[in-house]
Amino acid sequence: MVKQESYARRILKEAKMQNSNPAHVPMDPETKLSKVEEEPTINATSFQKLVGCLRYLMHTRPDMAYSDGVISQYIQDPRESHGMEIKHVLRYIQATVGFGIKYDKGSSRQLIGYSDSSHNVDVDDRRSTTGHIFYFVIIRNDNQPAIELSKNPVFHGRSKHIVTRDHFIRECVENEQVLVEHVAGDQ
Repeated sequence: MVKQESYARRILKEAKMQNSNPAHVPMDPETKLSKVEEEPTINATSFQKLVGCLRYLMHTRPDMAYSDGVISQYIQDPRESHGMEIKHVLRYIQATVGFGIKYDKGSSRQLIGYSDSSHNVDVDDRRSTTGHIFYFVIIRNDNQPAIELSKNPVFHGRSKHIVTRDHFIRECVENEQVLVEHVAGDQ
């Protein structure tokens, strides 16, 4: 097991959150943060330091990847709602301080990757949010057109903007080095 329990405890102590009430999810998926300019600002230096600590902790805590990515978008001009959300993440760390990544001896040596994208969800600029995580075995994705593109070597008019070097996964699929399968986004 690879984990950073003492580092997680140090983050909580420095943020004065070591005795906080635990949260059971790093971020509510319905949370919609934005650049709310009417809200008071918070100390940017402290916020940036916490974001940096969380991003480092994320190396052994992929369960925090989404929340860290969302919070990191507001590093330049953090507001009260952003500070409240980072405190929620810290409360999640309080509840899961011993979490890490477990690698089983003798397990499969295949690579497995999950990819997800939420299109047009950013309240401020309508950008999409994308996340990836890889384990040892196969690639699973909830984007059916991306799967079809990885399997079909024909360039369509809608895919001409994708540079040839970006078709690496397609080549791996063709050479049977990678298996790509669909996983519904609501699971």
